[in-house]
Amino acid sequence: MKRMVVILLIILFSSVASRSQTRLKLEDCINIALTNNTQIINSRTELNTSKAQKLSSYSSILPRLSFSGSPSRYYRAPSTYIGYAPTGYNPTTGQVIYGKKEITSPANTTESYGASVSWSQTIWDNGRWWNQIQHAETGVRASEWNLENTTVNTIASVKARYYELVKTLAQQKVQEESVTLAEEQLRRSETMYNIGTVAQVDVFRSKVNLDRNKINLINQKLAIENARRNLALIMGMDIYAPLEVETEILYEVNYDISLDDFINRGVNNNPNIKRLEELVQSSEFNVKITKAARYPSLSYSASYSRNNSELERIYKNISKNYSLHLGLTVSYNIFDGFQTRSNIQQAKNTLRSNEENLKDTKRNHKSTIMTYYQQLMAFKEKIEINKEMILAAEEDLRLANERYRVGSGTLIETIDAQVQLTSARYSLLELQYDALIAEAFLHTAVNIGDEIKN
Repeated sequence: MKRMVVILLIILFSSVASRSQTRLKLEDCINIALTNNTQIINSRTELNTSKAQKLSSYSSILPRLSFSGSPSRYYRAPSTYIGYAPTGYNPTTGQVIYGKKEITSPANTTESYGASVSWSQTIWDNGRWWNQIQHAETGVRASEWNLENTTVNTIASVKARYYELVKTLAQQKVQEESVTLAEEQLRRSETMYNIGTVAQVDVFRSKVNLDRNKINLINQKLAIENARRNLALIMGMDIYAPLEVETEILYEVNYDISLDDFINRGVNNNPNIKRLEELVQSSEFNVKITKAARYPSLSYSASYSRNNSELERIYKNISKNYSLHLGLTVSYNIFDGFQTRSNIQQAKNTLRSNEENLKDTKRNHKSTIMTYYQQLMAFKEKIEINKEMILAAEEDLRLANERYRVGSGTLIETIDAQVQLTSARYSLLELQYDALIAEAFLHTAVNIGDEIKN
């Protein structure tokens, strides 16, 4: 029995370990975020609410049918009171003589039953019902565009935080290599000091250089954990959940599309702009709805009801014991304390505000696309320059080590060459992944994918 328990525990821990070692690709992180991200969930809820509001908008033109039934019983308990009642006759005149006396009335029970069916419908309201339906439909479309906008922005944020995590992991390797170089330099300085070719100050400087690189490595590990938490948050995961990602990413930034094409696509395809366009149209319908209150409306109603003290007469002999009402109603608002006028003005102000927001969003969106595009082109040039810097820094470090070994160079020159090489490698990773992040946000601004790459 104990052996079986041990085997089961081994299998359990093996499965847990294998799951914890599973590395998520970028597509995996995006799929998790599309399911768990709070903003996307809220946008879906908002869309469902808009659809429910659209359904309710049909109530302004569809007929209303209702039924009511009302059985009731009235009971009056026995009661005693002082009143005037006959007490005898006048023998001479023969008239009844009245006097005060105690009167008791018996208990009394009365039952009644009723049933009615009512029908009412708007015939004409100057297009108010039609504009209400159109207003609700534009609300649904705006919510759909809002969901898409939230989705593409979430995808861009996942990409950015994914690349940020991978970048910090790659930069950790650079820092580890820098620590290794510093350790080798310390050993070299100690060896040369022991044989008397350098002063002890070189050993101290090498130790300081090693400690500084170790501190940089600690800071880099903190940056990794911070980036890991940020990715978990945007994915809707618990920050304590294990999260490992694939670190092999193909870097490529190469486009044959001009900036003008990017801007045109962005203005035409961006879901946030589409959402604002729907809000403008919705505001136009709202103005029409408020103006409809100035005009009369026409509706009709019909009701059929039955009432009786006996229940069976409610559903038997339907040719009797009923009443029928038919009505035609014309309603016209003569004066409502300027409420309609105020509503119209508010609706117009909302329309103008939404129109200005749309114009401003388009201007800012063009500027955003231009910024990301120019950043990408600049990153592309900087990356090529940085690669040349790395080659030069590697050669400079090799020569500095050789000069230091033969005694013609100083330790400061060697340490400076190490710092320059580490900085160049670190900067290359910074540029490459920042370019990928800028590319992700450019794709979001234009609402297109990787198919635009060469």
